[in-house]
Amino acid sequence: MNTCDMIIKNGMLVDPATGRETLGELHIRDGLIVEPAEGATAKYMLDAAGMYVLPGLIDFHAHVYRGGSDLSVDPATMPAQGVATVVDAGTAGTGTMPGLLAEMASAPLRMKTFVNITPTGLATFRTHEPIRPEIFDVPRLRGLFREHADQILGIKFMAGRERIDNLAPLDITLDIASELGVPVVVHCTNPPTGAGEIARRLRKGDVFAHCFHGKGPNILGEDGRVLPEVRKARERGVIMDASNGSAHFSFRVAEAALREGFLPDVIATDLTMITLFAEPVHSLPHLMSKYLNMGLSLMDVARCCTSTPAALCRMEGRIGTLRPGAFADVTVLRETERRTVFYDTDGDSRVGERCLIPHLTVIRGIPAFRSPDMPSL
Repeated sequence: MNTCDMIIKNGMLVDPATGRETLGELHIRDGLIVEPAEGATAKYMLDAAGMYVLPGLIDFHAHVYRGGSDLSVDPATMPAQGVATVVDAGTAGTGTMPGLLAEMASAPLRMKTFVNITPTGLATFRTHEPIRPEIFDVPRLRGLFREHADQILGIKFMAGRERIDNLAPLDITLDIASELGVPVVVHCTNPPTGAGEIARRLRKGDVFAHCFHGKGPNILGEDGRVLPEVRKARERGVIMDASNGSAHFSFRVAEAALREGFLPDVIATDLTMITLFAEPVHSLPHLMSKYLNMGLSLMDVARCCTSTPAALCRMEGRIGTLRPGAFADVTVLRETERRTVFYDTDGDSRVGERCLIPHLTVIRGIPAFRSPDMPSL
């Protein structure tokens, strides 16, 4: 008799990596998704009737360096949000990265990170290290990428006017990244110049973070349309990251962009201690629900939290998909009709009726979170 570790039956399988949305069942054995076999049994026989079965959600922009920053959340909170992989968005700098790498080694979910261009990174909410090229530690950056290329995806740069008054430090950072062959995630909220000036500098694979922010110059021009420089950046492969956070999402900007068909590539939380299970973020499924109520399809929303970030994590085909042979990272969500108020970070709100609730998170083939409402067969 064919024996699996887990079988999830009767759910709607949604796999953006293949574009397929089908009613079926998912079989898991030895930490991998396997081809369904008729008559197979399993230790966990779960009934996902009326639910969506997705690849394990990937939160591509969060802050989870719990031991090295007072703004970070404990990564152990992520599986209850349906998250199987989290990417720390530059909380650790060149001087503090060893501590984060040690935490990542024992994390309860998959973790990747970006390294902040400044030595101390984002150690505290209260103050941030000035971004001055003379403090950039290029030799240490070289060593980090040489020794930890699998864990460290690229460099983080904060381009807000709170940190810089011109883009010269960004230009130097991009030059360093080009030498190292890595991408840069650029925090673009409240920049010292127009958003187009940042966008035109970015290279294929770089990330324009907080693309729907409304603080200071943003992706919309004076005519209310997406700036040509931003469109051209996307065309050459710059990633548009709609990480929400406590200050980086405006309904006005997002709705204008969506009307033009300008969808984000990534939907992420930018989670910190002040937004964990609290507005305007709460959790990744809550943000996914917001975009559903803004008119995006479930497939488009799921793509922003699964297959696209999987590729950015350099794990395409291994996570972010339900294909047989992929790692068994799976999220089960139920969509409920419930009046919900969604908030932006500019004091605006919208009311929606579609709400995604996590019921099961499987990581490496093992249940990391299971709601009491997730029934067995």
